[in-house]
Amino acid sequence: MRCYGVPCCRSLGQNFCTDDNILADIVTAARVTPSDVVIEVGPGTGNLTRHLIATQAPVLAIEKDDTLIESLREEFKEVSHQGTLVLSIQPNVAARHHSG
Repeated sequence: MRCYGVPCCRSLGQNFCTDDNILADIVTAARVTPSDVVIEVGPGTGNLTRHLIATQAPVLAIEKDDTLIESLREEFKEVSHQGTLVLSIQPNVAARHHSG
């Protein structure tokens, strides 16, 4: 499987849910409201992130794989400028995982 043109890295535990019904169910089960602050660890391709942002809750998405962060920044640039989403990364971690 490839994500954003790069191979998915199993050593980082990358498994991406793409079923919008399941993603919506996850957010519903979490009972996220606009007054919550959501910390999403490993947003990956941003599939769950989109559903979290739709709740109007602030989202802090922390991505370890620096090969995905630019795509996430590009996709969510409008939301980031509104202060609803903050993207964070631990630099150069993915290079170590992808090479080994």
